[in-house]
Amino acid sequence: MRHLQLYRALQAVVREGSIRKASELLAISPSALNRQILGLEEELGVPFFERLPSGVRLSTAGEVYFSHFIKHLAEIDRAEATVADLSGLRIGHVKVAVSRELEAGLLSANILSFRREHPRVTFSVVPVLSADFSARLISGQADIALIAQPQYHDGIETVFSTDTAVHAIVARGAVPERATLRPDTLADMDLVLPADGVGFRTHLDQGLKRLRIDTGAAVESAGLIAPWVNEGGRASAQFVLAPAIDDNWLSACSASLHPVARIASVNVVMCKRAGRILPIAAEKFAQQLAASLQQTSADAIQAAV
Repeated sequence: MRHLQLYRALQAVVREGSIRKASELLAISPSALNRQILGLEEELGVPFFERLPSGVRLSTAGEVYFSHFIKHLAEIDRAEATVADLSGLRIGHVKVAVSRELEAGLLSANILSFRREHPRVTFSVVPVLSADFSARLISGQADIALIAQPQYHDGIETVFSTDTAVHAIVARGAVPERATLRPDTLADMDLVLPADGVGFRTHLDQGLKRLRIDTGAAVESAGLIAPWVNEGGRASAQFVLAPAIDDNWLSACSASLHPVARIASVNVVMCKRAGRILPIAAEKFAQQLAASLQQTSADAIQAAV
């Protein structure tokens, strides 16, 4: 199926924005790849790419043809996965774009669980900002995206959506066990907030302002950090989404997880490119992840009540 090889080569060029960079990934010479593209353009009678000083980008006609090529590739991948299922061997590769605040915990646990049942399925996980996931889905760099407070763009379809309560990580013993953190408590703590510019941070800033709590962060962090209590007895509180927190990490850091009162729940969405038929492995994983997220979010909201 030589045309499939060409489709995958075109996908690499679109993703990299460069014939040279794509050829390096494909282990062929730039001139050979360029000849394939020129041959396609001659056959179609229209330019597939616009040549720019910095690389290439799809032409208007190229965008139309490329969308059909990608659908064809997805159908072939799905057919291969179906044949593997009939043989009792699920195979495939699942590409997930995810908000950093959702990267650990539930997502990692679901990947491990899925691979225990289907060891021939592999994964790639790419952290993205809430405004950037659409481009990865549309270009095919991600099959699904799991995003907190997403900023939607055209061409994106919601697969699953839920709300999950905001929690905070605190050093064990800094506040009473299982206590809900209320505004007066938070006002006397060092706040650890996500990096500015992500959807979750905007959501927190708005919630804290409504409570008249200073939105200045003692620390900004894209990942989890161990909580502390300083010499003066002032404790830190890192805002998180409960489904993303691993119990083993909490134990290792002598930390506890507490519901936060009077800050609205966060919208967590799983989505894909509109109209795309997911490969079987990606579809099965999306179903598993949605069920797990729904249960965990329901438990988190109940704990916050």
